[in-house]
Amino acid sequence: MPEVLLIDHSPTALNLLVRRLRDLGLETVVARDGTTGLAIYMDARPALTLVDLMLPGISGFDFIEEIRRNPLWQDVPLVVITAKDLTDAEREWLNARVKAIVRKNGLSREALADCVVALLQDQRGRSAAEASPAVAAAGTGAT
Repeated sequence: MPEVLLIDHSPTALNLLVRRLRDLGLETVVARDGTTGLAIYMDARPALTLVDLMLPGISGFDFIEEIRRNPLWQDVPLVVITAKDLTDAEREWLNARVKAIVRKNGLSREALADCVVALLQDQRGRSAAEASPAVAAAGTGAT
């Protein structure tokens, strides 16, 4: 299972982001459009997905809607990486469905690394807690 699915139509953005993710030691798979991204997601079930909003095929908005429609995927972290100027309504819609919104033109290696690592650690922690509830309860101080 790849740790990160990256969906973006821009070869330049893909190359930059894949390099940054692989620098972190993360197994990364890419899709250049929303339709392919959705097919990969359903087959590979990555731990984290980074998705652009402006995609050929289905848009990033449609991709997010489709993922959130499935009850099994409600907690899977999605991060939007976009150059799109968002309206207030779009930002509100996204904030209810994704973990983070990152502007492409403001994307630094450190910001991306911090965001990805934190979300993957959170996801791994949740997976471990679901597999062993007694350990999770002991770790939180619950009795």
